[in-house]
Amino acid sequence: MTIDGINISYYGMTLLDKSYNSLLKYPTRKSVKFSNYAEKDGIIPDLRKIEFEPRQISLNFAVKHDDYNNFKTKYENFISHITETGHRIIDFGDGLVYKLRYDKTNSYNAPFIIENRNGFATLTVNFIEDEFVIPNIQNPVGGINLRGHYLIDGKDFGDFGIYPDGKTGEVLKYPDTKQTFSDGLNIDTETIKLKQKDITIPLWMIAKTKTEFLNNYYAFFNAFNKKGKQMMYIKEIDAITYAYYLDCSNFTVSWDDFVFAKLQIRVMIPVITWLGRTDEIWLLLLDPATNKLLGDENGKALTLKIN
Repeated sequence: MTIDGINISYYGMTLLDKSYNSLLKYPTRKSVKFSNYAEKDGIIPDLRKIEFEPRQISLNFAVKHDDYNNFKTKYENFISHITETGHRIIDFGDGLVYKLRYDKTNSYNAPFIIENRNGFATLTVNFIEDEFVIPNIQNPVGGINLRGHYLIDGKDFGDFGIYPDGKTGEVLKYPDTKQTFSDGLNIDTETIKLKQKDITIPLWMIAKTKTEFLNNYYAFFNAFNKKGKQMMYIKEIDAITYAYYLDCSNFTVSWDDFVFAKLQIRVMIPVITWLGRTDEIWLLLLDPATNKLLGDENGKALTLKIN
């Protein structure tokens, strides 16, 4: 890893693996403006542009030292470098290059600093990325055989090496209803409209190599990084609905013989379309002469379907 071309080993530092959890976590989308009508289900979002909030990135370092003065010198040189004005160009290797600026030091721990003794310290430094920029890679490679659970604009999540971890409660949970109409005395219980639905989808991502993983990591985000409506198929409801990306609420990655990542993405479903709600109304047939319900030969009340 280098900062402005200087290898962090110059400061006696090593980047710890858990830093990649923060580094690879997808950004949060900025709030989307929308119209919300009481007499309509869901919302009408303005999806003509897509922007993201600045990312908070926490990097974790281990610092080796020969004695206290040696450590103090390395630490001061490192802090002096990263706190310079402007942005730092940080290269993590494998094409992972980021433009970051220093925010704060979150934690600092030096349990073994003893005069004239070697040891180590750890620290966590928070940087800010003002603009999330990734390669314009659209096509996934490799993939897995577990398919058909989720599709975005016709692309199966399995193409990206991604599959669900089996939790479907968020998808199947019935949405909230909008506030009912009232004139102050009476409540209209005949008009029921549903709110939009914000769902979190827990996922696993697997790849044979780091190169394959990063390609699919970019391509998966670019599949959601689009203006306008996107069509999403969800197997649990066996339906296609339109949705848009909100956030990545969790991301952890493990570099091993295979690359494994666990992530959670949040998407917004503006209008619920899969619950079988229609405008069809069934009315009981009433005989106006006798004011009695009309029945069939078995004594069951007859109904009339009105579209």
